[in-house]
Amino acid sequence: MRKQAGFTMPGTIIFLVLLTSFFVYETNMLLIDKKFYIEIEQKFVLEELLNRSITNIKKDLQQKEKEDTFFFQYEKGEASGNYVFENADILVSLQCKIKQEVFYKVSFRYRKKDEKIFNWIEG
Repeated sequence: MRKQAGFTMPGTIIFLVLLTSFFVYETNMLLIDKKFYIEIEQKFVLEELLNRSITNIKKDLQQKEKEDTFFFQYEKGEASGNYVFENADILVSLQCKIKQEVFYKVSFRYRKKDEKIFNWIEG
């Protein structure tokens, strides 16, 4: 037993290094997962905000006949933009912003007579 006295310490150090590297790896994976789920939740909220604002825009455009701006306030964010009337089509520029300061901009054309959205351009 006295001849093996130096073997215990290097084995323990190697085991602790491997265990520590495993914990660091798992911690990094949990942080990446957390960031991923936060980003997915933000995109879901933006999509919900976009759908609600498009519904409100359609209702608002039934009453409008000239260029105007709009602003809709929701509990999770806000939507703003403007309308530009061009012949039978209406050019709508929309910007949605949630409370975490994440933006989404889109432009599209809206045909009032059949309530169709076309030429969807993001950015």
